[in-house]
Amino acid sequence: RSATIKYNFNSLAYAASYVPSGQAPEIDYDLPEVGFISPQNPAWFVKVLVDKSLVAVNTDHLKKAEVLLSVSDSRLTEARKLFKNGNFDLGISVLTKAEKYLENSYDQTVTARRSGMRVNDFLSRLALASLKHREVAESFLSFMPDEGRPIISQTVDYPKRVFRNSKIDLQELRLAIPETSFSHEN
Repeated sequence: RSATIKYNFNSLAYAASYVPSGQAPEIDYDLPEVGFISPQNPAWFVKVLVDKSLVAVNTDHLKKAEVLLSVSDSRLTEARKLFKNGNFDLGISVLTKAEKYLENSYDQTVTARRSGMRVNDFLSRLALASLKHREVAESFLSFMPDEGRPIISQTVDYPKRVFRNSKIDLQELRLAIPETSFSHEN
């Protein structure tokens, strides 16, 4: 079983205030749909084991980076659903793990690049994914209870770091950098 941190949020007061934005997303990156097994399901540990196994069996660093990004994206989607349903404790735990997977994906991409693998396309996708992760995570601040806002703000540092580092790598490779309202930030 994975460890979760317990927070004391007044879920009922904030769950009703969650209103998804009617605007089209700024970042053109598709996240997966919520899976059949949610973090609240007793079988969640099986999904976690499968995900960890998929990461462990991949010896190819680029493939491992792809699996890590996929896991990260699915965790972000699960966190969004948990927040929408007012489950802030578990949502923060799942969100934090999502962003750590995102960072691990970047680390594997760097290792792949250093070993001579061509990472151009994946690095561009990872940069875009990091912007999407930041966009989604920052949207949680609008309805997060006060106690959770500092945690979300710290968690947003993961996709910021991934984008900043990916941007440097993309510049070194003379590749296009995804443009958004906050992609010029350091």
